[in-house]
Amino acid sequence: MASAVIVLKKTPKTTFTVGLLVMIDPSSIIPIAPIATYEHQFSNSKWKLDIVLPKQVLIRRPLLENGRLSLGTELTSENFYLALDNARFKGVYELNQLELHSGILYEYCLGNGFNAIFKTGIAHILNSRITERGQKTSDYVIENKQEAQFYFNIGLSYNPF
Repeated sequence: MASAVIVLKKTPKTTFTVGLLVMIDPSSIIPIAPIATYEHQFSNSKWKLDIVLPKQVLIRRPLLENGRLSLGTELTSENFYLALDNARFKGVYELNQLELHSGILYEYCLGNGFNAIFKTGIAHILNSRITERGQKTSDYVIENKQEAQFYFNIGLSYNPF
């Protein structure tokens, strides 16, 4: 993966950038994508708009002493390998799935680099395909369609920096 970004505007309340992301992996769903970021702190408000296209559109605010609440939509992907051994499929395959997660996110700093995360909302599966390992997603062997569904995620992360 390679990317390049240039800052077009930077003020105490607003930052705007544009760029390009290139995925070298032939099995990636989106090989080339434009990048645009926009961050704006609203006047006399704790709310901040945080847009990173094509990844997320969130509105954020501090909540409690060490927490942050976010509302909006995030574009995520799920990629993993499958070792299949049945009558139709033998070998190693790759699942590539593109999802939109719309909902609420709460992050809380526990201290010493540890953060607790809670996310919930609705997940929309945009694209779900299984390909032979290393092949383009347009050369898929299975395509899966799903209805929107409820999701929640509880996590713990550690940042040593």
